[in-house]
Amino acid sequence: MRKNIFTLIFPIVFAMAFGLNAEASDYGVLIGVRSDSATSNAASTSISGNTDYQAGVIASIETISSLEVRTGMLYTTRQYGYTPATGVAGQANYTYADIPLGLLWKLSDYGGPFVGGNFGFNVASSCPGGSCTGVASSISGYQFGVHFKFAPQFGGELYYEAMGAVMPGIDSPKAVAANLFITF
Repeated sequence: MRKNIFTLIFPIVFAMAFGLNAEASDYGVLIGVRSDSATSNAASTSISGNTDYQAGVIASIETISSLEVRTGMLYTTRQYGYTPATGVAGQANYTYADIPLGLLWKLSDYGGPFVGGNFGFNVASSCPGGSCTGVASSISGYQFGVHFKFAPQFGGELYYEAMGAVMPGIDSPKAVAANLFITF
């Protein structure tokens, strides 16, 4: 089911990012790293964060004056060290197709702050002991940060993200991300 959702959504977002380039003020390829962390509601379970990566396409579409809609499709990994009181300790790995959707306030041609939602659809997962039970097929949350350019076709993004629970025992995932992008 989740792969069917990904197969349906990816062409739509890809078309938005590249097919509507006449209306998009910026669109391009993005790649970056993120520092993920999470907590656990179970008192005897320990969660540790990792450095992960993401890549994809991103676009900002002009609406009114200096306000733009920021969206795209990002292939995002989320990995957590997982140590339960009983069971197998190890690395829990999740891969999501993330769709950010928010507003970018362009203070100048070289960037501005943004805020919005992020919707993730699980593409793959692997857990300690081999079986992942209760993995969320979709998660949502919010993000805020800055989008900037340091050259006409090169720029970056720095942002904070908070998402919903990935699976029972891994709650409140958060990340700080630093991305580079190339616009077309």
